[in-house]
Amino acid sequence: MKYLYCSIVLLLICFKGPGQNYTRDAGIRTGEGIFVSYRIFFDENTALEGFAGFARNGLRVVALREFFVPLAASRSDIWIWNTCRSSLYQ
Repeated sequence: MKYLYCSIVLLLICFKGPGQNYTRDAGIRTGEGIFVSYRIFFDENTALEGFAGFARNGLRVVALREFFVPLAASRSDIWIWNTCRSSLYQ
């Protein structure tokens, strides 16, 4: 019973908690090498990201200008709704 109560309280806190509103982001990327990354968001649609790290016996430094655009522009939502609705009425 104690675990059930704690689970319910945690779920309520998670649903009522605010979302993240941040403008800077830092992290570590691995794969071909080990990189430290840093990203600055200018607004919801643009960001500047930089990597620095060692890969293939050398130092790599990369800067990226990123643009965030919706891929499907909600056409997939309309398609899914029409497909589900037509299968219900057959």
